[in-house]
Amino acid sequence: RTISNVFYCFVYEEQRHNGIGELLEILGSIINGFALPLKKEHLKFMEKALLPLHKPRCLSLYHRQLCYCVTQYIEKDMDTAIIILKKILAYWPWPSSMKQILMLDELEEIMEIITFDLLEKDDVGDVLMRTLARCLASQNFQVAERTLLIWQNEHLIQEGILKKQHNGYVLPYILPSLLERREYWHVAVTNLSSQLIQTFQSDDIELYDACKSQYEENKR
Repeated sequence: RTISNVFYCFVYEEQRHNGIGELLEILGSIINGFALPLKKEHLKFMEKALLPLHKPRCLSLYHRQLCYCVTQYIEKDMDTAIIILKKILAYWPWPSSMKQILMLDELEEIMEIITFDLLEKDDVGDVLMRTLARCLASQNFQVAERTLLIWQNEHLIQEGILKKQHNGYVLPYILPSLLERREYWHVAVTNLSSQLIQTFQSDDIELYDACKSQYEENKR
């Protein structure tokens, strides 16, 4: 309760506190020791006190510890990922490229833990893929590049939610942004986009052509 009060004051009133990172380190150990099933008060704490910590401008000062706490909840109970993803994506810091890069790091860690069937619950997958597509389309090359690097994650590609069996779900969302990145001003983004397009083509050329045709039809 005391930690909750500190977090509430920090997020909604002062946005200044020298010990948020340290409190989160303590909290990480506490979450690690939670018994299953998770108690209602622990879930309420996660939703009302922990996740809003993504909102302050100084997120970078404690993000590593916050990310650990968030992933600990998911490791304990996979269903918490639904609430976590929806909240994080709702708080997505579109005006701040620095915060977007931090949260893309966290998103990748969450994506490594969750299973594909979770994406089909409560529109979580739709919101996630739309967010990734918009990040791919970012005019900030660091945001676009960091998003593309998610597809360099071997675990996600070989065993996780981005493996080729799920291309039929993923590709319609991200292909428009990928095609537009091929003529981007930054060479690293252009190269990574072209490589990913080639991977999708080699995985399933018929799927790729169908998605591209749909994209071109929508542009008309």
